[in-house]
Amino acid sequence: MLKKALEVFLLTVIVFGVAGAYFKFVGGIPFSVSQVSTTKNSTFDVSGVGKSSIAPDEAVIDLGIRKQGKTVKEAQKLGNEALNNLVEAVGKLGVEKKDIKTVNYSVSPEYDPTNYRKVTGFVVYANIEVKIGESNFEKLEQVMDLAGELGLEQVGSLRFQLSE
Repeated sequence: MLKKALEVFLLTVIVFGVAGAYFKFVGGIPFSVSQVSTTKNSTFDVSGVGKSSIAPDEAVIDLGIRKQGKTVKEAQKLGNEALNNLVEAVGKLGVEKKDIKTVNYSVSPEYDPTNYRKVTGFVVYANIEVKIGESNFEKLEQVMDLAGELGLEQVGSLRFQLSE
């Protein structure tokens, strides 16, 4: 191992010695620069955090119905009656029709619990979204009370937000 290291050292000394002697007697390697170009790459990075608080100016209430019938037609009839009653009752509270919209309507078969292949009827699910402006926030409780008065099966949520 020592012999190998000594050989590498001697070879390195010889190579640098010959190169040094060459440049001393012959001169440097001819080298010229005909063009210089530089590229400046710079970036400007900024980061920050901001917080803003503002009171909501609109409330949204999700209300829904679930009606069963022996046929699709019967279930839809019961569901549509319940929805129409709900929309009419909300309208009587002063909520404009443009602020009442259906966000879900579906019809599903209902199966016998002992035989999942036997359809026993159909169920209509429907949800409406009621928006109430800040000037009518006192009506929120009245709209929520409609769930009990009309026998609604679903009262989803009450959330406050900013209007567009």
